[in-house]
Amino acid sequence: MTIVTPSAREATPATVPARSKLPSDNVRVLMSAPLFAVIVFVATTVQVLGNPLIGTMRGAVWDHPLPLLLVVFIAVATCALQAACLLALSRYPVAAMLGALTCYLAFALAVGAPNWTPSMQLVVAIALFALASQARPAVALSWLTAAIIITVVVLAFWILSTGAPLGIVSGFAIDQGLGFAVPAGGATALGLLWATHARLTTDARLEAARLAREQEARLAEARDIERARIAQELHDVAAQHVAGLISLCDASLTLAPEQPDRALQLLEEVRAEGRFAAASLYGAIGDLRAVDGQTISVTPDLRNVDDLIAFWSRRGMTVRLQSVGGVADLPAVVSSIAYRGMQEALANAAKHSPGSIVQVDVVVRSDRLEVAVTNSAGSTTRRCQERLGLGWGLDGLRSKLQLVDGTLHAAALDQGGWRTRIDIPFPDLDG
Repeated sequence: MTIVTPSAREATPATVPARSKLPSDNVRVLMSAPLFAVIVFVATTVQVLGNPLIGTMRGAVWDHPLPLLLVVFIAVATCALQAACLLALSRYPVAAMLGALTCYLAFALAVGAPNWTPSMQLVVAIALFALASQARPAVALSWLTAAIIITVVVLAFWILSTGAPLGIVSGFAIDQGLGFAVPAGGATALGLLWATHARLTTDARLEAARLAREQEARLAEARDIERARIAQELHDVAAQHVAGLISLCDASLTLAPEQPDRALQLLEEVRAEGRFAAASLYGAIGDLRAVDGQTISVTPDLRNVDDLIAFWSRRGMTVRLQSVGGVADLPAVVSSIAYRGMQEALANAAKHSPGSIVQVDVVVRSDRLEVAVTNSAGSTTRRCQERLGLGWGLDGLRSKLQLVDGTLHAAALDQGGWRTRIDIPFPDLDG
């Protein structure tokens, strides 16, 4: 049976999606590969020569008008030329398809045996698939129709030239036409489907890229809005609270000579207002530390004390914790500053008194928070501790404690060891 696959589409730049790595690109690379062409040549040659060679090997008499060696030569030459046409599929799909179709029909006419050539028809089908994957549907279907008509007409004229009656000619033409049209149409349909998927893939990629750009633009806009909000908040804090502090200071200076008690009350208000302003500024500045949409990590506080003790325990320090009262409801600033103080004290104990036993006491009273970190002498003397500069890291902690009216006491013990004690009063919300 003659199986011809005519379907061709002229590739135009307008129909090829964006030039990223697409499925159709992979098809074109495959179709243009020399190795693929060699495989096609070997397969088609073996199939075309199968009928005459097998019959001869079985002892059948060769009664073909052409010598067997000439038939073999023609088969090898046309199969090689047809396979070579596939090398041009990526750039000239229409020419490659027409070349493969011409080789198939030329061999069928030269040898006079169309039924030997189903594999050559499949090569034409491959060319039609590649063409359909690159061209517009109307172009591909036009070339499919043209290939079917060409095949039917050429084979009909050939059988007619043999002197066969019209009935046999028409039956042969219909049979050959149908045998060619089925694989040809299937290959074309598959190529069109492949091209559709390629376009959908490209559209999806372009849409994803567009959405990513829009998302990035929205994030940038959101960052700008948030930074503007923080800047406005900083302005409000600085303007409102600083102006209030100046007014309170002016009033206290005015009242101090005649009403010292009232002046002292105003100074207390100055301190409270200053602490509130400092806390607000710290919060706003912390927000500004967010870079490229990634916020800073949550500030740890006394609720994370178990993690801190576990950290040092894993490093060989013996730490004992005694806690009185709940820390979950402590003011955030108080809890975080106390945590930093405990962190600093434990780090100093590990550095200056390795091997010591560390006792951590956390006491939450009704009006204040007390944290004490006491370590034994360990293997290091007090003089050595002083030489190592114990307590230098506490200067920053003292500055933070001043904001919340807290106190820090760090000193060596008479019996050896060191104690760091933090005392932070709770703000008087009723006053």
